[in-house]
Formats: sequence, C-alpha cells, structure tokens
Amino acid sequence: AMEPARVEWKICRAFKRAKDLKRPLGLKSATFSLRALREVQLEFFPEGTHSSLDGKAILRVYLPKNSHVRYQMWVGFSTEGPMELKPGGSLSADMALEDWRSQIQEDGSLPVALEVLRDLANEDESLAREVRIESA
Repeated sequence: AMEPARVEWKICRAFKRAKDLKRPLGLKSATFSLRALREVQLEFFPEGTHSSLDGKAILRVYLPKNSHVRYQMWVGFSTEGPMELKPGGSLSADMALEDWRSQIQEDGSLPVALEVLRDLANEDESLAREVRIESA
C-alpha cells in the first residue's frame, strides 16, 4: 500500500501550549510515513530556536537519511512554497514564521501540514502525484 503524500497535524490549544514553551523548546508530532519515507516527524518551536531570528517561530521537518524530496510545509495558510532537501545534507529543514498566532482556528487549534510533492530518491511513476508526458 502506498503511503499518503500529505500529513495534517492539528495542535490543539495552541496559544496556551505555546505559552509554556520558551525558546528553544518545541512541540513534536508523532512520527509518521509519507510516500516511501519512514519515521518522518514535525516539530514546532513557537518562540524559535537558538539559531532563529527573534520573533520568528520555526516549523521543522525531520526526514530519513538520504532523503531527496521536494516538499511544502504550511502553518495555517502560511507557507514558503515548495522546497527541496537533498541527500548528504541535514536531516532536518526549517520554515520560519512571522505571525503564527494569526493562523489559530476558531477552536483554538493550529493546523500544520507537510506535503511531499516529489520523492526524488524513489522516482517510481506509480507513486507520483502526476505523470508528465510530452508530444514533440
């Protein structure tokens, strides 16, 4: 069975939980599988990390070793667009956020999403979101 390409993580009571997480503390999701990737995990740092700019929250994705993926992350509707993680580099990637509190939903939750757009290490056409064909 093929794993889905997208995960949605709902952080309940986001504002209250964030108050208890001083920099550089974060909140980790459960681990999950996306496409052919195992042991993927998200971590949200409401006040940022030691290396992030003041006033910026960080959403971090942890991917398995040797991953080569194009992916996109969202906090609410906020995104930096498609990004790529290449093998041999870091096992994690960050997205910085200016005003995440504005993305909190009416029920107090913060929706976070990650979508693997392409798994470049496993380019099996049957796993792709789309097939590209061309007529010259």
